[in-house]
Amino acid sequence: MKDKVVEYLRSNLVDFVRDHTSGGYPHLPKFQLTPRDFVSFAEQDLEAENEQITSYQLVNATSNLKRAVDCQLDVLLSFLGLDELYRQKRLGVDRKLGFFKAAGVFNARSLEKLNKFRNRLEHHYEIPEVQDVDAYFDVVSAFVTIGENLVSNLMSTYEVEFCGSTINTGLNSRVDFNKPSIEVTLGSEIIEVNLDKAAKPKVEDIQNFAFLLRVHILLIHLFNGALTPEALISDIEKET
Repeated sequence: MKDKVVEYLRSNLVDFVRDHTSGGYPHLPKFQLTPRDFVSFAEQDLEAENEQITSYQLVNATSNLKRAVDCQLDVLLSFLGLDELYRQKRLGVDRKLGFFKAAGVFNARSLEKLNKFRNRLEHHYEIPEVQDVDAYFDVVSAFVTIGENLVSNLMSTYEVEFCGSTINTGLNSRVDFNKPSIEVTLGSEIIEVNLDKAAKPKVEDIQNFAFLLRVHILLIHLFNGALTPEALISDIEKET
């Protein structure tokens, strides 16, 4: 499937003309606390001068930053309609992060830093250094902001369509977070990944969903003029 999508885009993308996009309303979970709340709590813990920050504040700030990441992951999975599937298959934090890495939402370097701090807190009973917590704070703050931007982009662009220069060379990408499913139309051929419970999705289907979500996000950037066709193709070729 991936090779087919890449080859079609490589052959036709430069000739595409923007047609239209359409959006909708997000279905975010109604948590009492948000990722931003936990980041704010951590910021309050770190407000004192470095030499005055206590061990309690450092540990508490780190714990709040960890909660911010967990909360943001659950918010995003709920928005995408994947939260129930991940609970059903008992897929933990690493698999959640892996999904968003595959979808191109978070890059590998940032996730490596994120996991380094998380693992240190969870597996080593040590007081973190002030500079480490400051660095963790910056990474998590960026993580939360990127997640919020993802929701905003997808909320406004559930569907994106390009016209081709000839018959049967257009492109349409549409996301349905109620099922959830992604449908990409390559000319006259339709490729769909459906993660609805009734479809009994496998882990491979989740990976394919992540890939098509990556394509969809890149197409939004292309439509908005933030990305060139060459850059889009280069990005998705890395994942095939």
